[in-house]
Amino acid sequence: MWVPWWIAREQVPLAISLALAWLGVVLWWVLHGGCSGRTIDFDQASPLRAEFRVDVNAADWPEFAQLPGVGETLARRIVEYRASHGPFQSLQELRRVSGIGVKTLDRIMPFLVIDPPSRLPPSKQEVKIEQGALRTDLFHGANR
Repeated sequence: MWVPWWIAREQVPLAISLALAWLGVVLWWVLHGGCSGRTIDFDQASPLRAEFRVDVNAADWPEFAQLPGVGETLARRIVEYRASHGPFQSLQELRRVSGIGVKTLDRIMPFLVIDPPSRLPPSKQEVKIEQGALRTDLFHGANR
């Protein structure tokens, strides 16, 4: 036996509410152009180009894994090779890593960079104040 979801006295106010809501939507649509065929103009900015560069001597494996054709395994091999053989002196040295051939290197070359190793601060550093009245030489934390 079928049981109605709404009893008769609830159906009339519901129908009126739905009709008013539909009428409101149609009125809004007509006031905003309706079927006049007008299009909405959007200001469009020119696409931005992102430069993605990976420093082969500083990057960790997740950065290498973002390169085209380099997955997690090859990325980890690059980092392991660098850890055991020291910093790369040239991008061509990447060919020594197992899994990187000519084609792979050509594909990832535009995204790679070798920054010179950062200079470590010297163990002895001289700091001079403008007037020269105060001079502090730091050598392993001891004043001279």
